[in-house]
Amino acid sequence: LVPSPGKKRPLFTEHQDLVRWTSRGCPVVQLSNDKARELLKRLVPGKDGKTGVFKGIRVTMQFAADKTRLGRNLIGLWKGSDPALSGQYVVIGAHRDHIGIGAYGSRARRQRGEIHNGADDNATGAVGVIEIARALARAGYHPRRSILFMLFDAEEMGLLGSRWWVKHPTVPIKRVVAMINMDMIGRVRDEKCMVMGSNTSAAWEPALREATARSPLEWEIRPSGFGGSDHLPFMMAGIPAIFFHSGLHPDYHTPQDDPEKCNPKGAVEALKVLLYTADQIANAPRPPKFQAPPSRSRGFRRRYVLGVVLRQTNEGPEVRDVTKGSLAERLGIQKGDILLSIGGRKVRRISDVYRRLRRAWRTGKVEVSWSREGKVMTKTGRVKK
Repeated sequence: LVPSPGKKRPLFTEHQDLVRWTSRGCPVVQLSNDKARELLKRLVPGKDGKTGVFKGIRVTMQFAADKTRLGRNLIGLWKGSDPALSGQYVVIGAHRDHIGIGAYGSRARRQRGEIHNGADDNATGAVGVIEIARALARAGYHPRRSILFMLFDAEEMGLLGSRWWVKHPTVPIKRVVAMINMDMIGRVRDEKCMVMGSNTSAAWEPALREATARSPLEWEIRPSGFGGSDHLPFMMAGIPAIFFHSGLHPDYHTPQDDPEKCNPKGAVEALKVLLYTADQIANAPRPPKFQAPPSRSRGFRRRYVLGVVLRQTNEGPEVRDVTKGSLAERLGIQKGDILLSIGGRKVRRISDVYRRLRRAWRTGKVEVSWSREGKVMTKTGRVKK
């Protein structure tokens, strides 16, 4: 039973439609077969054949709405060996969550309600963090700087875990000198893998070149830090950050992302390069210096031109955070708003936002529409180059 939208009458719906209603925030009650048969005698079927309206019956239900959820970031500290540098930290992290039964975020619309295991996204990254920590512990090896191993929660809901830690760090945030993120490293294909974000510091390029020199994999080192994962909050905080990734695939965010499709040997080779890179940064005489990616970096520009962090919902891209001084702040966009259109073209997914924004850099201005508590707002702003 679910409340009929805009009416006081309850609706009866089939089990496979429950995800659709619960994902919209509707309270749902499941009935026993006996009670359901009694109610169905008074059900007037709807035109779609799936829903119906009860007539001549009164149903009283009480609900306690609880929108607060507890997320947990898991953190491990591996102390540095140099008394002068052990108070500086290199973060090695990955998110440990996935999208559950795919109520939102699933690319397999007909399979929403089925378990999405997320073997590659991101069990491979989470296991990678644990195995690197295990390797250092077994070897008893301590680099000069300390290592913070982190497993972030709620990445799929809008980088919530990593954003929270950056705003509420367990060590002084100014002492975090670098961040290395891994997200989906288990589908290495054709012996190829990639690292993104090398232009966030001049120190990354030589470290990565040396780390990949003897790797059997073919490495693509991308300057851009584009990629919606947990390195972004660190990057936005002015911390040099890179992102290890083996590439997207058709099983991404579907129930078919299963362990047997992963490439463990390829993931191990990726971890070797990551560990060697981290070791160089942790032992360098000076910490890497952050540099904002240049404006010609199309990926970085595409993500930050509006100045928002988004999460996908059934209503559309929801704003989870607004960067100070950004175009979004100047337009008056706030946390919780739902983006509707950019440049007069509708946006239904986060990927639509990036595509619509490309045109803004050619025209110098952009029109954005969004909804807030049912009210639609539209404003035009100029893009600052």
